[in-house]
Amino acid sequence: MHVFQFGPAPAQRAAASPFFPAASRGGKVHHALTWGARGAIALLLTHGAAAQAGCTNPLDPINTIDCSGDLSAGVRYELLAGRRLVDLGFGFPIPFYFSSQELVVQGMTTTLRPATGVPGVFLYSSGLDGPDGGAWQNGDPGGTPTPITVRRSGGSIVTSGQQGIAALSVGGSGGDGGGGAGANSGHGGNGAAGGEVKVVNFGDITTAGDLSNGILAASIGGDGGDGGGAYVAGSPGRGGLGSYGGEVNVALAGGTITTTGAKSAGIRAVSWGGSGGQAGSCGGLCFTSPSGGGTQAGGKVGVVTFSLSQIHTSGIGAYGVYAQSLG
Repeated sequence: MHVFQFGPAPAQRAAASPFFPAASRGGKVHHALTWGARGAIALLLTHGAAAQAGCTNPLDPINTIDCSGDLSAGVRYELLAGRRLVDLGFGFPIPFYFSSQELVVQGMTTTLRPATGVPGVFLYSSGLDGPDGGAWQNGDPGGTPTPITVRRSGGSIVTSGQQGIAALSVGGSGGDGGGGAGANSGHGGNGAAGGEVKVVNFGDITTAGDLSNGILAASIGGDGGDGGGAYVAGSPGRGGLGSYGGEVNVALAGGTITTTGAKSAGIRAVSWGGSGGQAGSCGGLCFTSPSGGGTQAGGKVGVVTFSLSQIHTSGIGAYGVYAQSLG
């Protein structure tokens, strides 16, 4: 289970969107939000989408979103299993699949200053969680997320209680194995690796409030599914393997990043491996001993800071640059 939090825990996201189903599946919460030993990260899917005036969805190149003009309310895009809704002028959006996604924010005519608790620029990519297995069946593996890039230049970003720029790629978690009696129960599906994440920033970013990083870039491997339980007699299923975190790179090409809150880094760049699933339980005569799934390593994290950039932090536990690769 991964828990990420950018600030005060928001209410659970509604499940109305076909692209973003509820975070809880079968009583098992994937990619939930909270503080933990792995540090503070937030998913922010619970917040209302920021306005995206000035952003276009060109078909050439189809993998790029260009945003300029009045972006004061913030910019936010989400992809699930490589899908994003594109407005082609027909009065309703159409889903398209993308092998990669680049968000370009440039030529702002006003300061990008969203409402309190809303990030300035937010790009999120996630693979689908694998379906659970039926009785005695294995859970399916998680889906692979789309690699993402955020390129921002010019203007200023000012946020309160949220990240200035947030780019996250999360691998889908494996489905749970199905349980049963008198036979071998299903194994948990393996998680999928996190996608590559890149952020290139030129311009000033100012954040206020705790857990409000100037730039947050994270790639997180999916968790393994739990093994199915054995009832009366049989062999419990083993837990699925967690997967690797993807490569994360952040480059500063100019400007100043300023944060004032506690644990609000100028740059927080992390790559985490997913956790292994739990072994299935045994409710009677067990033919074999179940085993849990393994946790995989984090990926490569690189932060490049050029001479024309500055980072100022003043809060408790607020690093200028925090880079972590963790399994």
